[in-house]
Amino acid sequence: MAKTDPDKEKKQRREFLKQAAEMLDDMKRGLMREMQDRVKGESEGVKDEGRDTYDLASDERDMLQKTAADFVESRLRTDKAAADVHLER
Repeated sequence: MAKTDPDKEKKQRREFLKQAAEMLDDMKRGLMREMQDRVKGESEGVKDEGRDTYDLASDERDMLQKTAADFVESRLRTDKAAADVHLER
């Protein structure tokens, strides 16, 4: 097995981590846009149903909690995948 240059390995690791961070940032921006679109779309649709403010606020809270949970779950999967790829190197 050939020896690897420690500086080269450090540089590769840094580049990989930079790419992973950029990928995660892009995903975060996309998910945030999606969350905003969902909130906007669902809140506009619910207003037309003639429900009171308490019902609207309750629905918004539930929807935001679900969206946040989905985001966290997606982020954890992505972080795990990035860590797995890093460990394979």
